[in-house]
Amino acid sequence: MGFLKRHPTLILGIAITMVFLGLGFFRVGFLDGLDLKLYDVMMGFRSDPESSSEIVMVDIDDDSIEKLGRWPWPRTLIAEGIDKINAGNPRVIGLNFVFSEPEDSSGLQELRDLEQIIRSASADTPGVPFDPILVAVMASQQRLDNDGKLAEALKTSGNVVLPVVLKDTTIAVSGELPSEALADQSIRNVSNPEGFQVPVGTEVIMPIPDFLEASRGVGHINLAYDMDGTARRERLLYEYRGLYIPSYTLRLAATVLKPETATSAR
Repeated sequence: MGFLKRHPTLILGIAITMVFLGLGFFRVGFLDGLDLKLYDVMMGFRSDPESSSEIVMVDIDDDSIEKLGRWPWPRTLIAEGIDKINAGNPRVIGLNFVFSEPEDSSGLQELRDLEQIIRSASADTPGVPFDPILVAVMASQQRLDNDGKLAEALKTSGNVVLPVVLKDTTIAVSGELPSEALADQSIRNVSNPEGFQVPVGTEVIMPIPDFLEASRGVGHINLAYDMDGTARRERLLYEYRGLYIPSYTLRLAATVLKPETATSAR
């Protein structure tokens, strides 16, 4: 008892330390939430809204939809947008849409079927002048091929980066594996520090082949959400079948800066 009276400050310090050690050991939820909010406040003080930036955001907002129609837009509009942006000579364009399927155009498919019928009929009846009809059908196809126009815009620009999405699923991936298509997009010579684990994806959602081939590169857009549903961290790499796919923002930055090597610190 005499020791407590002689050293009250020491005892109080030990008690407070033990309390916080216990809270940290049992991972009390409200402390984690408090830590996240404190981080948000600190980031708010560090931000500088007056700072200049070479990054320009082009959003599809309510005003755009009101003027151009409801989403999804025909991909010709996206192609026209890329052409206009490219006229400003940007170093890179980030087109953050996952075009994983061709645009649904029943009319285009009907014309393709009609083309095959005409070609077959032309082969069966030589001498019959099907050429003008075939030319007209093929011209109509070209006018309706919105995917072709977007692919051409991507190719002409030469600096458009597209996103991919990686999933962690136990379901086997059917069909052709896209590993070869992603091989050129992989970060090489990756070594993980001890205790550092790269997230792994077992399935990938990619742009259609024509868009992938015409793009400058791809990056994943998987976000790391905290317990409050807010994304505060960036997963710089994702592993997929032995390949290391960079994040979308990392790919954009690397396209501009063109570093020979990069080092990630924990």
